Amino acid sequence: MIRSNLKVWLVVALSFVCIGSEVGAQSLAELQRLAEELRSKSDYPGVWLASGEVGGSVQIAASGLRKADSPVPVAPLDRLHIGSCTKAMTAVLIARLVERGVLDWSDSFATVAPRYSERLPATHRGVTLEQLLQHRSGYPENARDWLLKRGVFITDFRSEILLDSLGTDQLEPPGAKERYSNLGYLGAGMIAEHRTGRSWEDLMQAEVFRPLGLDSASFGPPSLLDSLEQPWGHAVIEGRLHSAQADNPPALGPAGTVHLNLQDWFHFCELFAGGGPSGFLKAETLAKLVQPELNEEYAYGWVTAKEDWARGRVVTHAGSNRWWFAEATILPERRQVFLCVFNRSGEDASELAAEARRRMWELKAGQK
Repeated sequence: MIRSNLKVWLVVALSFVCIGSEVGAQSLAELQRLAEELRSKSDYPGVWLASGEVGGSVQIAASGLRKADSPVPVAPLDRLHIGSCTKAMTAVLIARLVERGVLDWSDSFATVAPRYSERLPATHRGVTLEQLLQHRSGYPENARDWLLKRGVFITDFRSEILLDSLGTDQLEPPGAKERYSNLGYLGAGMIAEHRTGRSWEDLMQAEVFRPLGLDSASFGPPSLLDSLEQPWGHAVIEGRLHSAQADNPPALGPAGTVHLNLQDWFHFCELFAGGGPSGFLKAETLAKLVQPELNEEYAYGWVTAKEDWARGRVVTHAGSNRWWFAEATILPERRQVFLCVFNRSGEDASELAAEARRRMWELKAGQK
């Protein structure tokens, strides 16, 4: 089974090389060399890189192993965990519901689920979707216990976890201060669940994955049941590298449980660089999602900044579930997207990603 899959992936990899001109093939070879260099210098099990412009083909390179102690190599279209980069997808889901009038940016538990909101602290019943998605909710960063409750429905997990976590003295006044919060995105997902009667997972499939054609997108670890058909995550624990088919608790979904391949992730990210299907979201809505309102940094699942190396504005976000590390970088004015994923977390992962994005930009700039 594994051997036949490797043959399929080899054909896929070669198809990327053959798409486009000789210059395209040369630039893909350079991207592949970069992936191999980054993997070699970091000793990470696997490295995936993607580089492309809206309206053109995305180039994908992969180097390393799906699992550190296995002989199975990675492939360009492996499914990869993107951790907190899920947040931008949750924001897009909410934006789709707002455009159709199902929700409003000013909605809160008080307006959507008043009976539930009565169980929340009075000071935080009116926290709006805008505040939740921009980390201005005043919520703690994480739940007191992500595994507090087990039951049949995932929405029950989320409801009890939020109640338990907000019943502490760790709350900040809503609205005035940015405080990164996975719980805030859980809350935003729950508001959508209460209004529609559907789980966040079902809504993501219906409103984001299927309309954008993200066929590889799903939830949880990419690989299950000891299979090597998809990569495993890795982490250094007590000085030793461990591999695992592990993820964030399912209740954390709206904040960070999506996996997908780089081609599909590119198609999602190009929404914010002038791409994507016509009519999916209005231009003014997409502009709102990357425009910070409280300060000059965090918007709706994205961090914005001006970077010297990019010679302009950059929209970016990183994510990790402690076993993976992923980062997306978008240059809206240049209509470019750069992606990198490692199937290992680590203190140096963000530095390696920074080098990857800078050098992918240099490769792209050198083609002009």
